[in-house]
Amino acid sequence: MEEAEVFELVFIAGATALTAFTFVVTFTFAYLTVAYFLGSKLSRLETGIVTGGYLIASFLSFSVVMANVSAMRAFQEELAGSRVYQKIAFWMDARIYEAGMPVIYVLSVVTCLFFISNVRRPKTERLP
Repeated sequence: MEEAEVFELVFIAGATALTAFTFVVTFTFAYLTVAYFLGSKLSRLETGIVTGGYLIASFLSFSVVMANVSAMRAFQEELAGSRVYQKIAFWMDARIYEAGMPVIYVLSVVTCLFFISNVRRPKTERLP
C-alpha cells in the first residue's frame, strides 16, 4: 500500500472515531436532559429503561470510537518511518486517544448515573 493511501486511512479512521464520539456526546446530553426534566417523575422501571438504553447506546458508540482509534494507531505504526509522518502534529497520535477516551467515557457515565440518582431523591436528601 502506498504511503498516501495509508495517510488517507489514518484520517478516515480518525474522522469516523470523531463521528462516533459525537454520538456518545449526543446520547449523554439526551440522557442528562431526560434526567433533569423528567427524572423525579419517572418510576423505577422507567428510570431503568432510560438508563439501560443510554448505557447500551453510548457503549456501542464508544466501541466504534475505540475500534477506529485502534485502526488509526495501526495505520500510524505503518507510517513510523515516514519523514512526512514525523511532521504531523502531536495531537494526531492515536495513543493519546486510546488512553484518554476510556477515561472520558467512564467519567461521563459515572456523572450521568450520579445525576439521575440525585435528581430522583427528594430535595432535602440530595447531595450537593
